[in-house]
Amino acid sequence: MKLKSGIVTGVALVLAYGLFLASYAPARLLTAVPLPAGMVVAEAAGTLWQGSLQRFSWRTLTLDDVHWNITFSDFMPALDIAFKNPEGIAGRGIIRGWQQPQFYQWQISVPAGYLFSHMRFIVPIGAEGNVQLNLQEATVDRSGCQSLDANVTWPGARVKTPLGGLVLATPQATLRCQQGALEASLRQTSSHLQLSGKGSVTPKGEYRFTGQLSSGNDLPATMKKLLATTGKADEQGARTLNFQGRLL
Repeated sequence: MKLKSGIVTGVALVLAYGLFLASYAPARLLTAVPLPAGMVVAEAAGTLWQGSLQRFSWRTLTLDDVHWNITFSDFMPALDIAFKNPEGIAGRGIIRGWQQPQFYQWQISVPAGYLFSHMRFIVPIGAEGNVQLNLQEATVDRSGCQSLDANVTWPGARVKTPLGGLVLATPQATLRCQQGALEASLRQTSSHLQLSGKGSVTPKGEYRFTGQLSSGNDLPATMKKLLATTGKADEQGARTLNFQGRLL
């Protein structure tokens, strides 16, 4: 019994000493370890437990002023992360869990113009305002999205097109998961357009959207003519939308 007790005590001391070393190990060690191809970290400060990076880049993603803090959340190990991007992206949230990572209390803001610049359009289209993600919790594994409680808003939304500006006010979307697929309920109302509908994207990239679109009193005449070509309007002036396909 004394031998077993001694072994347990020894293991506990080794683990405690290991945690002690990890908590005080300098964050600059991250710049010395082998990283995946294309990944770059620069100007690390602090410790592995609580530190910062002046810059992190991987493929097309670049983040400045990345901060992290390892802590506990609901008795689970948690990584609290905050970052910003030269293009105006900013975010903060927690990744926690033992075997299955969970995203918890994330807030991310992305300029709409940045998002539109990475989309393919037949004609030049710009956007104003910031798209904001508020995520309470999300769990994702190899089979897809398992749980999600989040919403997206776009305050002061405006779209610039060759036919003129389009005022969208504050579009809102509620995000959930169903059988591994991401589901969204969208609602948008402004003096230019009214849009509502539901869409989904499966882990295989198959998407579907159904909804209704109608023009407002202040929609420019040229855009009203274009909207009239999208299908037949019902008695209330709403046009049914049905899209499905596969993402590239």
